[in-house]
Amino acid sequence: MLPEADLVVAADGGLEVLRQADRRVHALVGDMDSIEAESLAWAQSSGAEIITHSTRKDFTDLELAIEHACSRAEAVHVIASVSGRLDHAIANLLILASPHWADTDVTATVDAAHIEVVRGSHSLHAEVGETVSLLAVGARCRVLQTCGLEYPLLDEWLEPASARGVSNVITDSPATINVVEGVLLAVIPVCT
Repeated sequence: MLPEADLVVAADGGLEVLRQADRRVHALVGDMDSIEAESLAWAQSSGAEIITHSTRKDFTDLELAIEHACSRAEAVHVIASVSGRLDHAIANLLILASPHWADTDVTATVDAAHIEVVRGSHSLHAEVGETVSLLAVGARCRVLQTCGLEYPLLDEWLEPASARGVSNVITDSPATINVVEGVLLAVIPVCT
């Protein structure tokens, strides 16, 4: 089931999921290289703004869709999948933490996982007992303190190519994470 939203922006082929759910789309963004003609016609007939980009571009369709949504909303929730091309999947996960939308609350559902971008002081609302991984993105990340985690962090640096923050456990909800430098992805592997 798709969450309710005031603004729904589809990234290219992601329109198929929204169409199958009969979900109103406000904008369709991308190079339209992976969308069926019938779905494009459906979006047009429902009044969606169609923003077409060249296939020869420096951004993924998801990045363009997030940029469009962030320019119009204070919070953005991305629904995505890591099926398909691995390079796109990795790039799209990293894009969630882009500094371009640092002023926007960005969360995501990626297949069965829930992801929150963590900058500054952050409350993580999750079920006690759930696994959460804290992954530095882009550069070193200094975590001043965490509370409500089985393995607390206290003034520690997490490296972007390290598993140091993997497989922690929520012991109190909301758990809190205080990042004083850098950005994290908080990944709850299985949504409940």
